[in-house]
This record gives sequence, structure tokens and C-alpha cells, in this order.
Amino acid sequence: MKALGDGDAIYLVAEEKGMVVGFTLGYINPTKNEEAMIQSTMVHADYGNIGIGSSLVKALADTAFGRGARHVFAEVEDGPDRFYEKCGFRRAHEWHSMQLSRT
Repeated sequence: MKALGDGDAIYLVAEEKGMVVGFTLGYINPTKNEEAMIQSTMVHADYGNIGIGSSLVKALADTAFGRGARHVFAEVEDGPDRFYEKCGFRRAHEWHSMQLSRT
């Protein structure tokens, strides 16, 4: 994956007995270095609700702050927003998703 080699990318995994059971992917915004964005956080269903996801998010935020970010954002839909609120995030902006598709 190209994103993993990007110096602005932050990719963290959680392992259990040598198997990846969760990951989070984010990046430092290259045009606004004080901002970081969480792109995705996923945990295998068999390992849900035991703190793996929140630990990954905290580690990503700590890594971003350590690289100079002052804010970490997560653009989410209804449902995952409650997860991020439990991780200490608060609603900051209302975003409007725009899409351009190749025909």
C-alpha cells in the first residue's frame, strides 16, 4: 500500500497470538500540519468491546500529537460517532460529503 510508505501516514495494528485483530489508519494533514485525521479504525468482531479500538485510537492520537499535531479529527457517520465520543472526541463540525464519480 502506498499510504503506508507516506511519511504523513500513521498505521497501527493490534495483534493477538500473531494475528492482526484490529488496526487504525490516519495521517497528519500535509497542508495543515497541526491537524491529523483518523481515516479508519477496525476491530475483528471476535475482539470487540474489550478496549482494543479505543487503545488504537489513543495510540494514534498520541503519535499525531508527538509529531506536532494539535488537533485530531475523525470524520464519521452515525454509529461510529458514539465510539469516538467514548474515546474523548467531541463534535466539532458538520461536514457535507461531496462525491465525484467517473462515468
